[in-house]
Amino acid sequence: MPKANRVHPTRPAVVGTGLVALDIVLRRGHSPVITAGGTCANVLAILSYLGWRSTLISRLQDDRAAAYVLQDLSTWGVSTGYAQLGPTCATPVIVERIRCDAHGELFHTFSFSCPVCGRRLPSYQPVTSSSMTSLLDGNPILGNVAFVDRVSRGALDLAQHTAAEGGLVIFEPSSIRDEKLFKEMMLSAHIVKYAQDSLAECGEVSWSDATRLEIQTLGRGGARFRTNLGGLQRLWRHSQAIPVADFVDACGAGDWFTAVILDRLCRKGSKGLASTSRTGLLDAVDRAQRIAAWNCAFPGARGGMYSAEGRRELRSLVRVGRRLRATHCEEESDEAAAQICGCSSKRSADETAVQGPSQTRSQPAQSRGPRAL
Repeated sequence: MPKANRVHPTRPAVVGTGLVALDIVLRRGHSPVITAGGTCANVLAILSYLGWRSTLISRLQDDRAAAYVLQDLSTWGVSTGYAQLGPTCATPVIVERIRCDAHGELFHTFSFSCPVCGRRLPSYQPVTSSSMTSLLDGNPILGNVAFVDRVSRGALDLAQHTAAEGGLVIFEPSSIRDEKLFKEMMLSAHIVKYAQDSLAECGEVSWSDATRLEIQTLGRGGARFRTNLGGLQRLWRHSQAIPVADFVDACGAGDWFTAVILDRLCRKGSKGLASTSRTGLLDAVDRAQRIAAWNCAFPGARGGMYSAEGRRELRSLVRVGRRLRATHCEEESDEAAAQICGCSSKRSADETAVQGPSQTRSQPAQSRGPRAL
């Protein structure tokens, strides 16, 4: 197995394993959109577009779906040299259908069966531990950031290896299927991010000594997070969602949110994350919200990347975002709960300061263009 090139010291590098699939987006009156998809593939492609060196580890079979996926990811600069580790499996396929409800509002559904014959389409299979171990033994430095969105023994091997080498581990679980492996993954995870409804039955996740930031995305409700970065106490803070005027599809918004957070906080590795300021953290959350909202104006998880107009808008959002003050993040507190707990509800001036000014500028509706900013 050939060795990968060493990470360029001035270019951040991310390696990821998890859900990689062929996305087929169907919408009445429009041509089908066929792209690489899945949380892991989307995050790696977005980070590559933002200037990262991205490497995918998966076990895609040499089938028709994989040809689409690998060509698409390669187009966006993702390294796919380790995308077909043995034993290979049929490439997962996900059919997304965009529809209108009775009120004319667009929404999407996912199907894992062929829309013509009803046959069950291939589903995700994780990289085996033996294949992952062999790869890591031959290539000790694949990235200073590891992204994992599905718990498996192979994924845990990657996380533990990256953490042991001083790198960062980003964990984005979609569920808790194996509680033992989930707990082990949390021991290595520096940032954990998930959709609130995906882990709703489990309540809040338990932090380990490694954890620095926990993010819950709430869909139209925005996002909430807690952290010990920037000298903050580990209290929940809420950030409102950015309105979307020309809404088409919310698919992939969470993947964009994740990628932008990593781009803002993890470019300089573990030292960069540890030195994150309160202002830097709020800026990262704000920008992640804005770019996630931008993508909702296009069909598919990364639809904006395939449009010249969309790419222009994205460049404007990134450029203009550097001159914006971060939006207000409200600290979640409850005096009644504090009294039951017995803790002090008095906050220091430093803790209050993270909420920003008492009056924030109004948020205009997001539109398909930088004028929304």
